[in-house]
Amino acid sequence: MLQSCSTWRVWCCQALIESVEGDLGGLSTGAVQLRAECGSAFFSDLVAHKEVRETYLNTAAAADLRARVADEVSFGGITFRRYRGNAAFGVPPDKAYFYPEGVEGLFEIYYAPADTFETVNTLGLPLYARSIPDRDRDEWVRLEIESNPLPICTRPQVLRSGRRA
Repeated sequence: MLQSCSTWRVWCCQALIESVEGDLGGLSTGAVQLRAECGSAFFSDLVAHKEVRETYLNTAAAADLRARVADEVSFGGITFRRYRGNAAFGVPPDKAYFYPEGVEGLFEIYYAPADTFETVNTLGLPLYARSIPDRDRDEWVRLEIESNPLPICTRPQVLRSGRRA
């Protein structure tokens, strides 16, 4: 959690980046780029924050802040993106989830088997394709393609969350 930073400051972002770098334990050899998936209220407060707005003054991106703000803003070494999911799944409006991007081996993808009896108790494959024939008149075939990826963070201690104050 981002408990020590009630407002967004560059030093707060830097402290968060350094904390994540420490928890990576040498997994990343270069600079760590953090991303934040933000709920709509969190993102609105961020782009309205005085220090964020002052950062963009006298730059080409200042026009973006005067008009309708884009869905992505970089500040303090972190790229903040407004999550555009729905209420059933995603990021709550007043929260943000932070994760390092581009770190080799941080996220692994495992696959679950297809939803058929023939794949029960088998190792999952990246893709399953099957054809389902018309049993009544033998005139057509319905094609189905299925994939069941499960991304796993190999070092969950590097994941962070924040809440708007």
